[in-house]
Amino acid sequence: MNRKRGLFTKQDFVYDEAKDCYRCPQGEELTYRYESFEQNRLIRYYVTPKCRDCPLKARCTTNQRGRRITRWVDEKLLEEMARRVRARPEVMRRRQQLSEPPFGTIKRAMGHGYFLMKGLNKVGAEMSLTVLSYNIKRVINLIGVKKMIEFLSYVIRLINPTHLLTKPPTQNLPIAPAHSFVHPHGFNFTFHTP
Repeated sequence: MNRKRGLFTKQDFVYDEAKDCYRCPQGEELTYRYESFEQNRLIRYYVTPKCRDCPLKARCTTNQRGRRITRWVDEKLLEEMARRVRARPEVMRRRQQLSEPPFGTIKRAMGHGYFLMKGLNKVGAEMSLTVLSYNIKRVINLIGVKKMIEFLSYVIRLINPTHLLTKPPTQNLPIAPAHSFVHPHGFNFTFHTP
């Protein structure tokens, strides 16, 4: 919002961890004054009395009392993560390609943008069911419903030979003797029987 109004943003202020203060574009120090608990986070406030006579005040703030910078007590964690991302951008690109699409699909296409349950165990179970349904959907997209049902029937017979499903899989189902399913696109599924 400050950038749209032509004012300095928080990124224009440099944090000095050793002194626990911010340095403004004019070179003055904004020192720690107080902290408050906001939105379930402990926030520290940094100010300086030098704003009144500063030649850059018009570009810095519209507040008559001067510029105030806030800092979450654990903001160092966010800064370290941002530094790691800047140091190795290829890792972030790879993550965007591999791990983010499933979460986007789960959130948007499957309508699972929030948890219905409360408590770690219940949320874990809910997430497991959501991921299971995503994986089933993905397998159906890769091999089709018919081959998936044939393969699951085969696996169930391996686990429990007395099960009612007795129809053997079709000859063209790519199942190796070691109870593994190798999809033509290179996806491997291995099952261990008792």
